[in-house]
Amino acid sequence: MNRRFLPFVLALGLGALGIALAPWTVSTSAMVERIDGQIQDLFGLDLDVKGRSTIAFLPVPRVKFEDFSLKTLDGAPVIEGGLLRGELRVLPLLFGRLELAEVSITYSKIRVELDAEGASPWSKPIAGLKRMVERGRFVGRSPVERLVVNQSSLTARDARTGSTSTFDDINLLLSWPSADSAFDMGGTFRWRGELVTVAIADVNPHLLMAGRTSELSARVSGPGARLVLTGTARGGTDVRVTGQSSLEIKSARDFARWSGAELPLAPMVDLFGLEGAFDARRESVSWREVRVTLGPDTLDGALVARLDKGRLALNGTLAAERLDLTPFVAPLVQAQTASGPWSGDDLSLDAQTRADLDLRVSATAARAGALRLEDLALSVQVKAGRIEASLGRSTLNRGSVRARLALLSTPQGVDLKTQGTFERVDIAGLMSDIGQGRWMSGTAQGQFNLDGLGPSPAELVSSLHGRAAMNVRAGELIGIGVPEALRRVERRPLSLDWRNGRTPFDQLGVQLAVANGVALVTEGTLSSPAVRGTIQGRLSMVDRMVAARALFEGVPAPAVAASASLPPALAFDLVGPWTDVAVVPDAKALIERSGAARSLLPEIRIHPDGHDAMRQRESAAQ
Repeated sequence: MNRRFLPFVLALGLGALGIALAPWTVSTSAMVERIDGQIQDLFGLDLDVKGRSTIAFLPVPRVKFEDFSLKTLDGAPVIEGGLLRGELRVLPLLFGRLELAEVSITYSKIRVELDAEGASPWSKPIAGLKRMVERGRFVGRSPVERLVVNQSSLTARDARTGSTSTFDDINLLLSWPSADSAFDMGGTFRWRGELVTVAIADVNPHLLMAGRTSELSARVSGPGARLVLTGTARGGTDVRVTGQSSLEIKSARDFARWSGAELPLAPMVDLFGLEGAFDARRESVSWREVRVTLGPDTLDGALVARLDKGRLALNGTLAAERLDLTPFVAPLVQAQTASGPWSGDDLSLDAQTRADLDLRVSATAARAGALRLEDLALSVQVKAGRIEASLGRSTLNRGSVRARLALLSTPQGVDLKTQGTFERVDIAGLMSDIGQGRWMSGTAQGQFNLDGLGPSPAELVSSLHGRAAMNVRAGELIGIGVPEALRRVERRPLSLDWRNGRTPFDQLGVQLAVANGVALVTEGTLSSPAVRGTIQGRLSMVDRMVAARALFEGVPAPAVAASASLPPALAFDLVGPWTDVAVVPDAKALIERSGAARSLLPEIRIHPDGHDAMRQRESAAQ
């Protein structure tokens, strides 16, 4: 080549290269018509471009449309606004056809509208694409090899439930090399203000559309939660997914609050985990062998989750070596204010009963607050506005306990019904467990039945009514030496020493009648060969106070009973809060027994019903 033409050739080559690299603004209608034809053919959607359209050929052929939208053929929008970029296949371009190989959308708004029948504008495009894949239209290639979504949002509305969900800052990449191969998808988005990461791999759409089985792996992680699935999926009319699942939620309470997920008893659960083989159908998921984590405890068994008219329902059977039920009884403690009285806040079951639950739980050892239970069998049922718990079997301090609790939301507040029985319970061990002093020993049995109704804990407690009874056999009153005190009371009443002794008894029985949150002692007796006693008074559940009187008297020997004078007697007042009951001797009676001190005792007028004296003693003890 003549050297004189070399600069001209180089300039021409560089000019051609610049032309190929530079994006060219072209006739919008002409290029849109070409691309629109492909989109309609593939997806049954109509492309509309309001902004500029540009095309470039190097380094790869590509087009760009500004301010575009995709609509169904009847005009329903599915994607609006933003930029549509597409890479073109080279071979069709040589024959004058524009075919998209890769597509990316940026700053777009995606809409998914479900009507009352569950149909969506997306239904027809998806069905059309499925038919073309089934017919082998895309042998050796896929309709779109790569789909990229950047900085876009998706709004989903469901007319069946009236719910709306919005996903912002979507950044996703879908890679689908050929129609008969698996696709991979991964990326992030924001939901309810929090970042969520998703990754799906090994899914073969061609196999699923043909009703066959495809591999599947998925991972989703969000604030305080992570879900991992591996297994297989089957398409067709009977959609089914089976495999291994792993779910971890750091706090079910926080997760339900953030996600709006309707989980039963969620406000009472912190760490929750689930792991095992699963079988998922259209509206149900079952785990034949599952391991559930609740806080530090692990339970094994079987679970089934299903949707019943859009409402989640869980049922199953679980067993554990050890189980902490404290979070589930914590609301009883939290119903009290820091200063002591019951809370006046509104009482509601809405947050705990947003989903159904039918669960049977067994545990070798369990803990509920301060109570330690063994060989526990518990069933829990949750329905809308209703919670029922039944303790069918348990061992408490070498005895057995059965109980039932029912809570029901009503227009007047929460309706409480509870009943139970206990037998052969070691009363000293029970007192030690609940933090009380071991001031009594023996084997206890009894029953209780309480009902109440109120809009707040304070009003519910003040409405309690029912009955309760307890009988303790072969025990002792520890720290109260009544027999020795009775022997000395006649000789030295003012220097009576009763605090460090013991009072053995054959039987101690108490019966209570509860009304308006106050339990009245209708019958209280203590019997032993040397001492007999009676108890009268009340226990207030409203302010958790005790105001009672115990009267003890000696039992004379049979040989001298006929000739002896009246046996000596002692009276004690039991007053103060439940957690710190004070035992106060009747000082007036002791002074009256002392001839030297009797003249110093002022006259006290006692009201016939005894309430004034009881209040005086209670105030003195406090």
